[in-house]
Amino acid sequence: MKISTRSFWLNCLAILAPFALSSQGIFLTEQEGKTIEIPSSYSTVNNNSTAPDGTITFERITNGIPILPTLYGNNAASWMGKKILTDPVRKRHLKNVNVTYMRFPGGNLSNNYFWDGNIPSSVKADNNYNPISGTDNVWRLGVDDFLDLCDSLGNKPVICVNASYARYGNGGSPLAEAAHYAADFVRYVNKTKGKNVKYWEIGNENYGSWQAGYLVNNDTIDGAKYAEIVKVFADSMKAADSTIKVGAVAVEEDAEKGSGHNWWNKKMIPLCIEKVDFWITHQYFVFDKNDWNNITVDEILNSTHLVGESIENVYSSVEKYTSYPRDYLPVAMTEYNLRGGTKEVAQVAALFIAECIGEFIKNKYGMVMLWDIQNGTKSATSDGPGGDHGFYSWNDPVLPNGTPRPSFFTYYYLQKVLGNNSSNVHVVGDSLIAYGSVDDSGKNGLVIINQSDSVKKISVQPSDNSLGNYYWYSLHADLKTDKKFKINNEQNNSYSEGGPDNYESIPPFSLSLVTNANISLQPNSVNFIVFEPSMVTKTSSLQLLNVDAIFPNPSQGLIYWNQHSTYQIIDQQGKIVLRGYGNKVNLESFPDGTYQVIRNQTVSTITKAN
Repeated sequence: MKISTRSFWLNCLAILAPFALSSQGIFLTEQEGKTIEIPSSYSTVNNNSTAPDGTITFERITNGIPILPTLYGNNAASWMGKKILTDPVRKRHLKNVNVTYMRFPGGNLSNNYFWDGNIPSSVKADNNYNPISGTDNVWRLGVDDFLDLCDSLGNKPVICVNASYARYGNGGSPLAEAAHYAADFVRYVNKTKGKNVKYWEIGNENYGSWQAGYLVNNDTIDGAKYAEIVKVFADSMKAADSTIKVGAVAVEEDAEKGSGHNWWNKKMIPLCIEKVDFWITHQYFVFDKNDWNNITVDEILNSTHLVGESIENVYSSVEKYTSYPRDYLPVAMTEYNLRGGTKEVAQVAALFIAECIGEFIKNKYGMVMLWDIQNGTKSATSDGPGGDHGFYSWNDPVLPNGTPRPSFFTYYYLQKVLGNNSSNVHVVGDSLIAYGSVDDSGKNGLVIINQSDSVKKISVQPSDNSLGNYYWYSLHADLKTDKKFKINNEQNNSYSEGGPDNYESIPPFSLSLVTNANISLQPNSVNFIVFEPSMVTKTSSLQLLNVDAIFPNPSQGLIYWNQHSTYQIIDQQGKIVLRGYGNKVNLESFPDGTYQVIRNQTVSTITKAN
């Protein structure tokens, strides 16, 4: 008897949960160990004794959400040019910021990109067709150049193939020919070049009227037509390399026309859910078709809720239109940034992007990529030049090429202080936002955002009242629209915009062996804080007679042990289902059964039973 995919899935739910049902899905394979580094030099400050304006209380243990390295990605468009391969300024910054995954060849041009230079001699009528050769341009970054750049920076490539060629191609079998062309791209990169690129996207924003392939010979694409392309492409590309993972383009809101692009998800998702490995979304939050400078600071900062709504809407589409679990496939947001004209290069960008990253973690995205590494300063109708989504300046009338923007510093310090597992943070106080993490050694990394135009004195404390040392960096400016900003009060003295060039050598502030760190947060600041616990801690209210015992055992969910330690929870299939640091774990959401808890080379077996 033939068993349907749906029946097979439903029969296997109990075995696969919770590991396979995590919404981060295949991207969990990228999880890595991490130990936050404590700087050897720092600038000691006094513990502020005045009454605080707010309180940040953080938990020392993970809440079970991994912070994956795939969340620190960016886009490397071909227009960056070949000179980046030898430019010491840009290479220095990109090496420092550690872009973990880089997407190529770009956004909209992906559906016009011919990687081997074989541009078709004729195509069907398409107003957005503008072919780009991957080989014959003397200045443009080609495929080999991009792969070399990734090698030199230690980044992993993500590649977007030309899906629209299947629509505007003029051969006898355009879909088959385009799919074969995409498969040859995979073959060249992974077999000929031996690069083993794992993640591949089938097209870019194919639902948009601005894309090549949207309107061809008076025929408009929809989700069903795109799904037919995806199915053939996925088969061909995986025939070239069965180890790759492919993504399909979804929309963040499915509705009749308008923002939902004519029920794109409803028509697309059911047809290709069995063929792909992840969904792709993009988000630019707020829009003004007349002038992006009209978008206000408040509109920008009040739009971060769309991070959660975007992934929820994709999951809701799966739930409504298929019989699969809503998070059967993970979601990758491979483009995001704020819109705001000149504000895109101002301090508000740091506040916004730091909050977005926290929301991406909280909402369990599998992969995230900022748009982009290098863009270029656009003219603005007022308030001077701006409109640059790039990590660093390019063709800016004020700054030298390659000068880091606020978004760059946000990513730079985020990776310094965040561990590899999320933890809960409790915030009391106006204009404060915070996110927490823990690393494999028990150090906590915090990101605290002060959206106020004034200094905020806050008390930062672990929920278990541990003693410890605090180290932090403050990225701040007097106004959210300032394009000149400071790091721990240091700034550049050469230009009217930008941050300090010597950022690598700026020491963190430090407070040592305090229970509650009373810290002054500068106006409009993103604060990147590390808590290093002391060997001496206050006595816990929970005392166990046996230091190696886990209590209670069996348990309905919450389990404790005496000493804080790194731990791993192993299920009956031998898979790691949870890891972190602390002295308690809540297994309430896990299936009943036996689990092994590994702590400091000690293995304990516990039973979870409701």
